[in-house]
Amino acid sequence: MSKSELESLVTKEALTQLIHDELAGLQLSTNEYIQIANSILDAALEKKQVNGFAAGDYGVKPVKKLPVSSDDITIRPFDPGEDIKLLRRWTADRAGKEFLLSRLENSAASVDDLAADKDTIFGIVCTKDGTPFGIVGYLNRDREQRKAEMRKLIGDPALRGKGYGKKATKLWLSYGIHGLQLRKIYLYTFDTNLRNIRINEELGFKLEGIYRAENIIEGIPKDVIRMGLLLGDR
Repeated sequence: MSKSELESLVTKEALTQLIHDELAGLQLSTNEYIQIANSILDAALEKKQVNGFAAGDYGVKPVKKLPVSSDDITIRPFDPGEDIKLLRRWTADRAGKEFLLSRLENSAASVDDLAADKDTIFGIVCTKDGTPFGIVGYLNRDREQRKAEMRKLIGDPALRGKGYGKKATKLWLSYGIHGLQLRKIYLYTFDTNLRNIRINEELGFKLEGIYRAENIIEGIPKDVIRMGLLLGDR
């Protein structure tokens, strides 16, 4: 079996397991499972017919420095003196705490330690009028190997799920590639975060590995998925 065939098999197995885990508690009938399978197939065929956004393109001009703006958001440099207060507030709820969490070690760094780390780069996501509402970051930046871990957080709960995270990620990825000259950007996510996995795939990230039952969260074993974007993939 070739490497590409093995990677394809692992990806399909992982996705099948993710879907099964999501549906297991719903006590669906056989016909309902068939209907869901048909809906997934229809959605996949429809997606293939769309000739719009190409993964890795991001639909933005190369970003070499901050601040940078799109149609309705701006990402500006992180100001430790002022923005540390925002970061403390944004990481107070459950979603915010996940931004601080190392998925592999199941431990959270403090806001102050992350902000002071020389290998961490943050950008503050703002509305067009300059109101900050989120943060994007590169952690564990390796200048020699030109790689870093990406994280993002929409800090204002009222603005989550509205597409701002994806827009900010496109700009941030372009900055990482063109501004920081990263050749590889990677991330970790829990296997249950299907929406996040799908968005990452649309942006060109590929499955690199599955850490099975790596951590126990609230008494439930969680798989951790690592995804990576290589400059050569674009």
